[in-house]
Amino acid sequence: MATGDHLVWDDMLNYPNGMRNPRPPLYDWSVAVVGMLLSTITGLAITDAVGLSLVFSTAVWGALTVIPVYMLGRAAFGRKAGMLGAFIFALMAGHIERTVLSNADHDAMVLFFVVFSFYFLLRSLQSVNGSRWVSKWTDPKTILPGLKSYLGTNQQSLIYAALGGLCVAAVGLIWTGYTYLLIVVFVYFIVQLLVDRFRNADSMGVLLSITVFFGVAFLVMAPAYFSLNLIVTWFDTPLFLFAIGVVGGLMFVVTRDYPWTLVLPVFTVILIAAMALLSVFNPALLETILSGQGYLVKSKLYDTISEAQAPLFSSLAMSFGMVTFWLALIGVGYAVVKIPKNLSPSFIFVVVWVAISIYMASSAARFVFNASPAFAVSAGWVLGLIIDRLRFDEMIRSLRTDHGGLWKTVRGSVKIRHVLGAVFIILMILVPNVWYALDAGIPSTTKTDYDAQIYNAMPDLLRPDDYDLENGTLWYLGAFSYGLTLPNQYWPSAWKWFAAQDADTVSALDRPAFVSWWDYGFEAIQQGAHPAVADNFQNGYHFAGTMLMTQTEEGAIALFIVRCLEADIYSNTPEGQAALSRMAEYGVDTVRFKDIMTNPANYVDEVRNNPLVYGELDDDLSAENAKYVAARQVLTAVSKDQLVSLYNDVREITGNDIGYVSVDSRLFPFTATSYNIFYAPAKLSDQRVDGNNIPYDYYTIYAVDVYGNQIPLDEVTASDYITSYEIVYTEAFYDTMLYRAFMGYGPSDVGESEQGLPGISGSLQGLPSMQGWNMSNFRMVYRTAYYNPFPSQDVANHTDAWRAVSYDEAISMYNRIQSGELIGTVDLSSSSLYSGATFLQYYDGAIVEGTAVTDAGRPMAGIWVTVLDEYGIPHQVVKTDPDGRYSVIVPFGDVTLVYSYGDLDPRMLYGTQLHAESLEITYDQAMRVEADVDKDDQLDYLIDLDVVVSAGSLTGQVFLDNDGNGKYSAATDEALVGATVIFENTTNGFRAEATSTADGYDIAGISPMYGAIWVEYEGHVFGTA
Repeated sequence: MATGDHLVWDDMLNYPNGMRNPRPPLYDWSVAVVGMLLSTITGLAITDAVGLSLVFSTAVWGALTVIPVYMLGRAAFGRKAGMLGAFIFALMAGHIERTVLSNADHDAMVLFFVVFSFYFLLRSLQSVNGSRWVSKWTDPKTILPGLKSYLGTNQQSLIYAALGGLCVAAVGLIWTGYTYLLIVVFVYFIVQLLVDRFRNADSMGVLLSITVFFGVAFLVMAPAYFSLNLIVTWFDTPLFLFAIGVVGGLMFVVTRDYPWTLVLPVFTVILIAAMALLSVFNPALLETILSGQGYLVKSKLYDTISEAQAPLFSSLAMSFGMVTFWLALIGVGYAVVKIPKNLSPSFIFVVVWVAISIYMASSAARFVFNASPAFAVSAGWVLGLIIDRLRFDEMIRSLRTDHGGLWKTVRGSVKIRHVLGAVFIILMILVPNVWYALDAGIPSTTKTDYDAQIYNAMPDLLRPDDYDLENGTLWYLGAFSYGLTLPNQYWPSAWKWFAAQDADTVSALDRPAFVSWWDYGFEAIQQGAHPAVADNFQNGYHFAGTMLMTQTEEGAIALFIVRCLEADIYSNTPEGQAALSRMAEYGVDTVRFKDIMTNPANYVDEVRNNPLVYGELDDDLSAENAKYVAARQVLTAVSKDQLVSLYNDVREITGNDIGYVSVDSRLFPFTATSYNIFYAPAKLSDQRVDGNNIPYDYYTIYAVDVYGNQIPLDEVTASDYITSYEIVYTEAFYDTMLYRAFMGYGPSDVGESEQGLPGISGSLQGLPSMQGWNMSNFRMVYRTAYYNPFPSQDVANHTDAWRAVSYDEAISMYNRIQSGELIGTVDLSSSSLYSGATFLQYYDGAIVEGTAVTDAGRPMAGIWVTVLDEYGIPHQVVKTDPDGRYSVIVPFGDVTLVYSYGDLDPRMLYGTQLHAESLEITYDQAMRVEADVDKDDQLDYLIDLDVVVSAGSLTGQVFLDNDGNGKYSAATDEALVGATVIFENTTNGFRAEATSTADGYDIAGISPMYGAIWVEYEGHVFGTA
């Protein structure tokens, strides 16, 4: 609305490559035009009017779909079936759940035109007049007259087909998935051709109806798809499928007069030969044809999408109605039985449509919505037949006749079948369907309130004893639901924070990009105002999966470099050439790197067959994943410091910058039974996954029997009494970037042998999580916490008052609560991550160098220097050299350097603290921007920090112990003057000497260390030398 232009290319998607908008314009334009009309009529601001148009669009189109459902049902089975089908459809939970007000989506508009297109095709098939228009296909003289005869008698049929084609075009101008219609119609077409072939019937009328049906659609869609550059995949492949169907149909038509025993074997041989050729020369096209462009056979990607999973049977059945579901199935079975007696193309088409809809709905939850009209029409037809058999019309006529009084009239007219039939319809169809429709129309966020109102309205007999009225219970409702993400939930809070980051960079495209799983790409762009590497169009998921599963920080940085360069290397741009030259300077094998980037398929076998080098990967390794894994290996052959410098150079050369890694609770497997999608990035980065979708190189799930035995899921038998399930993590899980970003350290990092999650479970339950722990180039910048405006003693009564806030905001709130400025409770614990998100941000790191000396000027050799961020999370620990020198990499923000000695605390990474220094590091310093703001003739990211640490001293007396008691006594013992006292640490090379006097000796300025001490006097050595 701001520019009046349709968004054709979006650089924020698929960062840094960008992508063409794959969504055709009709839905967007319809929302915009209606919004403009509303604004003109009501005077509303255009943004408000368009917003109203958007949120109302789904409900309006969903309601309007009742019309074509009625028309299709009436055309197929009669007026009564149409009315009943439309009524059932209007109450169908599977449809209502997706077409509620505010759930703005184009699916409802798509379904409206899908049903209308099927209606017009059905009418076209019903309107075909005549047969065998071409009397003899082997005689060319009969072909043209035959076609003229067809056109002269079937104008109405062709008009219906063209109208259906316009509806298909409308679907295609809303949704590139219009191939769904093509697949349904072509499955019907194959069935129809076979039926006609066995009957030696003429299929020409069906062929021409379908040809016009899709021909008009492709002609109407072509200009839009061409101008939007959506021809490849979205137009050419369906067009090719259409052409194959037409040619195949034509072959059946022209061989009409040959016996099917000859024709079908010949066609089968031709088909097998064509498939063999395609498998060699174009296997991708063959897969597209056999899978119906993915609608009939699932791909690995499709299999990881939650709505692509098969629905539970209870959910499937209740989506269409407790009884109407079975009525629909009965209708399909009954119709199949009737086909031999009713071989009309229109009847076969309806049967095939309903059967395919049932199959697709049972195989993927996504198609429950699309299948709703088919279920409604089939159920409406069967219900109409039941009503006819109950003969309610006789009862009505009889009631209109006087039988000598009201009671006699009722007794004479109302039969037991009428009573039972009415009870069945009301209690088994009307009541449950209305109830499910009501349930499906209430958002999950408010459903417990309505459930409580129902509870209060119910008599005691219908109230459960364990109902929790205070905190809310889903008892009467909850079978269906749709969610509205509210501002108090963790992602809206995170996006609000994210949008405020890098605000000094005006263009969102120039801000550091965001990488997480593809589910969150759209929101990162729209609400977070940052570009996304992976997005909901399934761009970048290979990279995102490999990034989240990578085992080292060096690997993550290498992948950033690969992603920022892949388009430039592939296209051989000047930026790509410059980057390769720079890489060569760091010692990278640029010849191999470039070959991997341009010919990744050549490396599939190498990567797959060398698990010790590349890690264990799936046998079905894709070229895209092989590219990322192999390129990562090439880059990590250089040092980490070189990788960091190289990434800095790559950002400068290309202008591309990936800076944020985010993980949320949906991605994390907290327990064996908690819902999570960890398997999705694992599976799509070609990690090994078993038949239960468990990535067993990262964790295994066991069934636990009544005796506490852990049993692998595949070995559970019917005789095992299973009481629970347990998840067992591997070391590889704790090393993933996903884990490091969400939790931080693992058990082995802090010396624990038993598994656990920081602040959550097991051996680490009592320790806080530390996102980005011991990572010298990533630090936590956001973590979900929660605030409740009620004091802690009252929180239990207001569980719905919690709202997600940033960790920083929660700390501020906590301090204000402690000082009495604010009332409420904050949850800063790791348990907030059960429903939360974390963000790590990359930094090159400012370089802090200096010397640690004692107050006597001696070097502090061998002490620890630990880098902590403002949350107390350690990022690096080093030891000073013999001269007391050190060099550390520090993040942006409030940084503390802790100087310590002795054994390291394995979690905090420092020992006994000697000294601490605080630094405030700017983002520019941490990103090594070459600037000298303070004019000290040194780049700002190079920081000198010499520190003086209060040291200890060795004092004592050198004496002859005359009385033998081991203690110096001036009265009895003799002090040795001029003896040389030596202290030495052979490990770090420290050595200090002092000469004894009558008052003793003093070796000052010694840092904490272990060492040996001895005395040299007049050529003699006392102690250990």
